[in-house]
Amino acid sequence: MNKNKELFNKRVIVVTGKGGVGKTTVSTVIAIAAKKLGKKVLICEVNTKEKIAPALGYKESNGIVQEIENNLSTVNIIPNKAMEEYGLMILKSKFIYNTVFNNKYVKKFLSAIPGLSEILIWGKIRFHEQEKLKNGQNKYDIIIVDAPATGHGISFLKLPIAILSILQKGALAKEGKELYVLLTDETKTSINIVTIPEELPVNEARELVDVVKKELAMPLGNLFINSNVGKLFSSQELSLYKTLKNLDGDSVNILKKATNYRLNREKLNQKYIKIAIDHIDLPSVIFPYLFVEKFERKDFEYLADILLKN
Repeated sequence: MNKNKELFNKRVIVVTGKGGVGKTTVSTVIAIAAKKLGKKVLICEVNTKEKIAPALGYKESNGIVQEIENNLSTVNIIPNKAMEEYGLMILKSKFIYNTVFNNKYVKKFLSAIPGLSEILIWGKIRFHEQEKLKNGQNKYDIIIVDAPATGHGISFLKLPIAILSILQKGALAKEGKELYVLLTDETKTSINIVTIPEELPVNEARELVDVVKKELAMPLGNLFINSNVGKLFSSQELSLYKTLKNLDGDSVNILKKATNYRLNREKLNQKYIKIAIDHIDLPSVIFPYLFVEKFERKDFEYLADILLKN
């Protein structure tokens, strides 16, 4: 686990990448691995169709933090819920909150504020990062953020910088500064990139790393390469395939075509893994493609063990 030990020393682990590369799977695997290490973990999904709790066999959080297992909690951060939590925290009264925030004019005004949803989401994440138990210890050792896909994800990460470029004073500027301090603190935060061994996802991962490093100046963590198909044939199977090369017939030709397709898929897979590792200077973790229709708990556990042994 030497290569990835640093990952589990962070307070905020952000996971992002191109859509469809398995960000949510990787977020879940990191959470289970951290739990195995005895860490108290909160996984945050961001205003989306909730996947993590149901994938592990539990009900959706519906915007409220729920402890689904000992040392493992989940939440889907929904801006309206976050607004209500914040309002009740400040106003101390549900009646006053409803009077103020459910007023149609106030709602219209709030909906016109650019980036408000992202501000509320990051504010809730920062709140949980600072949340303490009665004995003064951190309520959570690690907060994992299953961030939006690359396009929206970059805007999501840029939010504190955008706030500070516009505002210098006031509560919003103060919030932006505190978020920026958290997200650029290499002792607390890491931005982790997920990709799969294909041309577009790998190129997008390379571009994303450049943006995080050069434009955002945020600390990068690991590169997770998902869905490695590995060796599709044993040496014995390849020897058998060679004997078919000189044969002909419809059935044999179909078999040869299918075999060639799989061999080419394996070759491309390894090519883009090499490109990713050679061109993205981050500790890399390669997860195998699991030939299952739907992930079960044992599948997440299996990948978590790979991460811990890496």
